[in-house]
Amino acid sequence: MLCLTFGSGARDKVPFVGAMLLSLTISSRLRGYAGAVLTTIAAICLNRLAVAVDVHATFLAFYGAVVLSAWYGGFGPALLATGASALGAGYFFLLPSSDTSLIDTTAALGLALFGVTAGLIGWITAHTRKLQRELEARVQERTSALHEVRKAENKYAPWSSNSRPSRTYWRSMRATALSTSARKSRA
Repeated sequence: MLCLTFGSGARDKVPFVGAMLLSLTISSRLRGYAGAVLTTIAAICLNRLAVAVDVHATFLAFYGAVVLSAWYGGFGPALLATGASALGAGYFFLLPSSDTSLIDTTAALGLALFGVTAGLIGWITAHTRKLQRELEARVQERTSALHEVRKAENKYAPWSSNSRPSRTYWRSMRATALSTSARKSRA
């Protein structure tokens, strides 16, 4: 199994797939770009495996790399994954093996179409993820505000309109009334 080492000890060895998801001390933006490169490499490997078993879906795995990069890294890593995927697909799958300077027009058109659609998919995915994060933050904000309102209601209103007051409430009211009447009788 291929492992990456992030320290000096044996326990710091992480499987290659797990290394991509490992939270390192590097910034999240750099992690997004590193994830874009790793997912593109994985897509190239999947495509080479698919070609070996005679499945010709040149750009299929690359779309997955773009979507994952956009979801976890944003639009910049999605563009990096799109460009790296286009270069990888062009070099490994579309160029004739005998002459690396020529590419046929059908393959070039397919590569251009991939670039445009993958860029759009990356933008839509990154934008959707950004909106989801903003919505989650709003929900959290509103939930905490609602919790504060409920705490205030419970503090100032011992019971709601559809429930009865508790025994603790009545005991505290009786104690307050008795202490108030005792003070008045002494005066």
